[in-house]
Amino acid sequence: MAAELKLLVGSKLPDVRKGISEILIFLKEDVDAPGDAVAELRLIFSELLFNAATHGNHNDIHKHIWVEARFDDGCVYASVRDEGEGFDVRGIMETNRRAGINKRGNGRGLVLVAALTDRFDYETESRRAVFEKRVTSKKPVM
Repeated sequence: MAAELKLLVGSKLPDVRKGISEILIFLKEDVDAPGDAVAELRLIFSELLFNAATHGNHNDIHKHIWVEARFDDGCVYASVRDEGEGFDVRGIMETNRRAGINKRGNGRGLVLVAALTDRFDYETESRRAVFEKRVTSKKPVM
């Protein structure tokens, strides 16, 4: 059974926290994901939403973040889009891979998200982070 969530989140940190809370409700109630998967997904969404608010939208209260998540066939498919100019995610991740985490700490969250997901990409043109993560729902399959 498929479940979907669409959110429009403000760029203020309290708005981001509220968005993460709504995502957790979706994961626990609609997806009924096990605890370890919820913990990992909370970290993934937190990193992506805080990055979108801080680095993408520069905490501009007039800018928004769009979150879409779908659970289908044991997998969460999600995207997080902001109103920023985009960035070179592959360059940042390659720098981190070659030299360790850079001195400013940029990119640590992206490395974490990539490690916790089955597929992670950043679409520069649409300024959208997308990921897939396989989870095992506790709900019986009909």
